[in-house]
Amino acid sequence: WNYELEKKSTFKLAFVSLFLRYLFSGAEYFAINFAMVFSPLIFYSIENSWSRKKIFTETKHLLLALILSTLLAALILGVQITLYNRIHYPEPGITNTVNETVNYFSRKMHQRGFGEVNTFLSNQGEPRNIPVTTIMQQYLNINAVNLQFIRLSFTHLIFIFMGATFIAFLKFKNSKNTTLKALAITCWFSITGPLSWIILAKGHSTVHIRFNPLVWDMPFTFFGILLIAATLKAILYVSNGNKK
Repeated sequence: WNYELEKKSTFKLAFVSLFLRYLFSGAEYFAINFAMVFSPLIFYSIENSWSRKKIFTETKHLLLALILSTLLAALILGVQITLYNRIHYPEPGITNTVNETVNYFSRKMHQRGFGEVNTFLSNQGEPRNIPVTTIMQQYLNINAVNLQFIRLSFTHLIFIFMGATFIAFLKFKNSKNTTLKALAITCWFSITGPLSWIILAKGHSTVHIRFNPLVWDMPFTFFGILLIAATLKAILYVSNGNKK
């Protein structure tokens, strides 16, 4: 995290990245944005031992970028809906188009959270009637690694990440290597990303079981794999006779 770059461009980089994410993928998986934006902040603040003032300042920049990019994306979508209404419905009026925009967002939020009867059903019935624990079990049992010689579910990965975390804190708790500690804490913060979508967007998660597992990579498994690599590197470094 280059200080001069961060000092001048944290807000700009976060805003542009989030806006492009909305532009190319819409509002899908929007609940994960918080974890994806703040995971790097948590990592670098721990690794570089930032002061509270610096953490507060960068948090403020990222929150502002998150809010403004979301509002801008919503505004653009509202304009699109307005133009569509003006083309297909003669003289709809400002009130009608604004109401339609609000109704669209409300309908989509409800659809992703609870599903809609007859239009958003899964093979298990209405998503609103399916327990969150059942949905979570499905996503935990999906194969994260599916090779000819090895298969690992996301449950297996979580236990592997737990093992790496345990080693990182137990074996290297007095180490000057702050990267391990930063990766471990960031990894378990980042799991809020996939969990937020699987739980909050229960309707969407229930129906789209085939492609929604990608939320585990946004960015939980990314940091988990980095944690494993960093832990193995630290173990090899110490085993070669180097100090921690």
